[in-house]
Formats: sequence, C-alpha cells, structure tokens
Amino acid sequence: MPKKLFILLLVVFFCMNLADTYFITNIYVDKFYRNDKDVVLAVLKNDPFRNKFSFIADESMKKDKPFVMAAMQISTNVLEYIDTSLKNDIDVVLAAVKSDGKQLKYASQPLKNNTKVVLAAIKQSPKAFMHASDLLKKDKKIVLAAISNDALMLRQVDKSFRKDKEVVLVALQSAKFGEAGSIYKDIDVSLKKDTDLALATIKRGSGMLGMIFDKSISKDKEFALAALKISPYSFNHIDRSFRKDKTMMTEIFKYYNNKYDDEKVMLFLKTMVIDVVDESFRADLKKELGW
Repeated sequence: MPKKLFILLLVVFFCMNLADTYFITNIYVDKFYRNDKDVVLAVLKNDPFRNKFSFIADESMKKDKPFVMAAMQISTNVLEYIDTSLKNDIDVVLAAVKSDGKQLKYASQPLKNNTKVVLAAIKQSPKAFMHASDLLKKDKKIVLAAISNDALMLRQVDKSFRKDKEVVLVALQSAKFGEAGSIYKDIDVSLKKDTDLALATIKRGSGMLGMIFDKSISKDKEFALAALKISPYSFNHIDRSFRKDKTMMTEIFKYYNNKYDDEKVMLFLKTMVIDVVDESFRADLKKELGW
C-alpha cells in the first residue's frame, strides 16, 4: 500500500475513534505528510470539531487561495488563520461569511466596508453587523438587512435609527412572537404616538403595550377598533370609555363571534363581555349575539 494512502486511512480511523487531531498529526503523521494538502484536508474533514486548521496547515498553505477555498468548504474556522493577503480577497472572504457570517470579524478593513460582503455576512448571521465598518453601521440598507433577520439587532444599531419609522416598523414586523414589546419600549419617544407602530407591536403578541405607549393613542377610536380586531387582549390598551360605546362594542363582539369558532376561545369571550362591556347594554348585546 502506498505510504500516502496509508496515512490518509490512518487519519480517518483515528479521527473517527479518538477525535484527537493534534495527537494524530503530531504522533502518526510525519512532517512531510503534515505539509501535504490532501492529508491536511482529510484531517479537517474527519475532525468532528472542524477547528484544527490553525495548527495543521503550514504557512505556505495559508497563502494558497485554491487550498484555502477548499478548506473553507469543510471548516468555518479558517479565515482567522490565513495569510493577510487573502483576508483582503473578496472571493475568499465571501466564501467565509456565507458559511459563517461572524467570520466578517477577520476580514480586512476594506472588505468590512464592502456592502456586498457585509450584506452576505448579515444574511447568514445578523450579528455580523457588529463587525461591519463604522461607516456601514450607519448605512440604512445595512441596518434594515440586520433587523429584518433579527429584530433585536435594533438595540445594536445607531440610536438615530430608533427615530426612523421605517426601520422601527421593519423591526417590529420581524420580531418573534413576544419580542415586540421590548423592542417598542426602546424606540424613540417621538414614535410612541404612532398608531401604525403600536398596532404592529400588538400583532406580534405584546401584552405589555398598554404600559409603554403614549396614552393619547388609547383614546383614538380608529386605533382602538383596529387593535381590538387584532386581539381581544387589546382591551388592556384602549381607553376604558370605549366600553360604554354600544355601537363600537356591538361591532367588536359581532366580529369576534364570526371570527372565532373554538369552544375555549368563545367561553373566554363570553366571560370577557361581563368584564369589559358596560352594564347598561350588556344583556342586550349578549342576546343579540345569541350568548
């Protein structure tokens, strides 16, 4: 059996059974084969942690673009250890950040300021935004890309964007269920009278909105109707005077009666009538709804 083939088989066997690449490369693989690209790639491929590039690849390999590109297809932890010249190569850096966006941290400064590279990194990992150049961190296109992938990144962008309705709305619409309330809490006070943003927050399941938005919104009838149609829990967010508005309450509960057919939900709504509808017309409403 050729010696190189024997070495490759040895690498595969020991990586699978010992998961100790350092032991394999220093004890069983002689210096000549440790400098062999096929052997190094085999070690990377069979190492369960895929993180040994830094000590198994020699300096000449770290300058070899085709080899580095091949290594990146196996391991995401390569860009940090390659030659500086390749950290400024857009093909190499794009390959790295498309596999792990946070690898942008190890790109050259010019490429951290490259819109194409930064957008690719953010698409893979929104937290890559933190490694973009200071200039691109203030670029609205970059900011929107980050928060549309992770709404909580709104906390990491320049505070001026918390006054930008478009940016805030994208963050709220991108929020995972239950996140919107904490995002809304952090936006600039100038936007807390905006009904579009308040409604977007309610849609994403915030139960705390009533405590954090501008109280003038709660007296806006158009907002109140829209909010109640999103969720019955919005009674917590609107002015209590609306509970005495027979026309409005009739419209809302007829809407619920047609929208929901789940038995548990209907039981909840029938109980809610007692709590939120003014006593002066409560009985008439229940009769009209067939409750």
